Amino acid sequence: MGPIDISHGLDDDAVISRYMSFAAFASTLLSKKLFFNTVSQFEDKSEGAATLIDALVNSNTPALLDYAVNSMWPGTIGTSPRQTVESLEAKARKADLEKPLTFETPFGDYTDKAPALGYEGVLHKLRDWIDVACWHESVDESLAMWRIYGRTNEAVCITSTVGRLKRALRLADDMKCHIAKVHYINHEIDPFQTGSSFASVLHKMHAYEFEKEVRAIVWKPSSVFTERRESFGSLIDIDLPTLITGVRLSPDSKPWLLHLVRSMLDREGLRVPLSGSVLDRNPWKKHS
Repeated sequence: MGPIDISHGLDDDAVISRYMSFAAFASTLLSKKLFFNTVSQFEDKSEGAATLIDALVNSNTPALLDYAVNSMWPGTIGTSPRQTVESLEAKARKADLEKPLTFETPFGDYTDKAPALGYEGVLHKLRDWIDVACWHESVDESLAMWRIYGRTNEAVCITSTVGRLKRALRLADDMKCHIAKVHYINHEIDPFQTGSSFASVLHKMHAYEFEKEVRAIVWKPSSVFTERRESFGSLIDIDLPTLITGVRLSPDSKPWLLHLVRSMLDREGLRVPLSGSVLDRNPWKKHS
């Protein structure tokens, strides 16, 4: 995988949008940097969590259950409970069913050792070391995205494409990026839909399906993800003319915001379409 990788099935021409406050927009233009937030800082408490099925598969539990059914039960007739337990423990040690497990992570394979993290413990640690910039995949505006991520009538939405985002990012030599769609599942009954080492951060509950989210993920492969991290994200250099294809203003925005954003775009030499929200259009106005 190169410094920037796009998952199969995600087209370079896919239109994506990022809804943000005016302050975040101004910061992006002035700094020419895009902020990638640490997964553990997201509001969704289930971010990065395992499904029940994947948690089971990535443990010694299936092997132990199989061993118990096929080796322990037939041999328990005529033995005391203590003898049964001792026999099982001896056979399990001999079969090496409690050997350390190895998990694939973006930071390389991790072999679980004492003190054991376990599969879910590994995923919990990864949340602090994987940074994400969230985008909405759609050619149309989303009222839900305005209300949740814009929040005020002074919000801004920048539009781009997956291919432009890839070309606009200026990663440091020690960083990598993966761009992929989010899958929406029921964590209690569904398994992860991809075998990627980013599977845990590319799946969310069905309740978030309206987001139609595309995630740009950045990380430093050399990081020791089991250690404590002090920062809460990464600022990545971007080429603004490459990234931005257009700018929209939130519903009910005031005229001054249009003039201010236009002057900011002009100052940066960004000759891109700027418009108000389509939600402001009133087909009945001429009849009022």
